Amino acid sequence: MKTTPFMTAAILSLCCGTLYAENGNIQISGANEKKTLTRTVFIEPQRRLAPAEAISVLTYSGRYFRPAPKLVTPEPAAEQIDRVCRSMDQLDKAMDQPLSKDGEVADWHFTREWGAVYANLPRLCGNSSQVSQDTAKYALALLCVKRYKPAEDTALKALEKNKDDYGAVVLLGLLSTRDRKNFSYLEKAFSINPVKSIKIVDWHCKHLDLLDKNPGKWDFIGSYLPLVRQYRGSLKGVKLAPSTAFRLLQAIKERYCDDKYRIRDEYKKDEAEWNELIAYLRSSAFRENQ
Repeated sequence: MKTTPFMTAAILSLCCGTLYAENGNIQISGANEKKTLTRTVFIEPQRRLAPAEAISVLTYSGRYFRPAPKLVTPEPAAEQIDRVCRSMDQLDKAMDQPLSKDGEVADWHFTREWGAVYANLPRLCGNSSQVSQDTAKYALALLCVKRYKPAEDTALKALEKNKDDYGAVVLLGLLSTRDRKNFSYLEKAFSINPVKSIKIVDWHCKHLDLLDKNPGKWDFIGSYLPLVRQYRGSLKGVKLAPSTAFRLLQAIKERYCDDKYRIRDEYKKDEAEWNELIAYLRSSAFRENQ
């Protein structure tokens, strides 16, 4: 089998350290190298490397997104916590971005570790006023450590202070993956900024674990993908990240298409709209016409 530089780096990373990319350059941080906080860029293939049916982005039920695979770092937990604590100011500013209506949605190393520290600051400092516990940022930190009900209550408190708080709205919307009653918040987030909301849903697949072990019959994907289709016009002139576009494209194919990628008969009523959205996502996922 012919190996490529990327494959070689990936193999080395599994043996020696963590694989990530910064500005398109692959870097490996191992136990014997200097540690620096690094923004993570998820590397996507520019062409399909395997049959689509072998790449599944949905759970077996087809009702939820499957969380993205995580690269495991060999760094001891104590060192990870130390890095997060020393970089808290930088991470705090970074976590404000996905929660603002027009902020950047970026992938950062140690997002969950930041959440674990931030969510427990009141307890660690012995001072409940050390961190505002009625903000969207605190709700996000709670989601990082799977404290779902406190996160929901915190986001609702944030909305009581400001009914137009996009961060609180979109986090409640994300919680609709666990409870359908919160889906109206995701619809509201789309009405505020549909492109940003699509990016946030994709971002949560990489950084949060919101899957319910006993999800019941609620079909999140069956409501989410039509919502994206409804706002497809907002995507014109916008280039989604290839990873974001690919996840959406594959989800649509798994849910609505036959084995030849044609819209199945039961969804023919909206075939033109689905095909329009698919064409856009293909151009972003595989960088066509560039």
